Amino acid sequence: MKVTNRDIFMGSMALQNLSGIKVHIRTSLALAKLSIELNEKRKPIEVMRLELVDRFAEKDEEGKIKKLPNGNAVLSDPAGFQKAYDELMDLEESVSIEAKIKLPEVVAATCDKCHHNMDKPFEIEPAILSLLLPFVEVA
Repeated sequence: MKVTNRDIFMGSMALQNLSGIKVHIRTSLALAKLSIELNEKRKPIEVMRLELVDRFAEKDEEGKIKKLPNGNAVLSDPAGFQKAYDELMDLEESVSIEAKIKLPEVVAATCDKCHHNMDKPFEIEPAILSLLLPFVEVA
């Protein structure tokens, strides 16, 4: 499957939100394999992203990157950085999943009152799901 570096970068972070949810073993295994692959593919993207920050950041007298109060770098050419960043993130990469992973509509749970095993709706925040759409679908 072909996806962009942006899909890989954002999807790898979004998958961390699913790590504590109990799903069927096949779905769990597929998510684990996808997480491992995306994390590995994210590493060189992160290296290149940091190189872009270094190239476009303003530096102090000691050569250290100047930071805004929110921790982001002060950029000498924000438009140039954004153009280079978008070019990096829009590059396509292959991932080894053949089909989208099917997320269930319900997951196993235990009743808080009687400790009876039951199913409950699978809940995921829309912002997280939107980052995972290139890789998952709802069964």
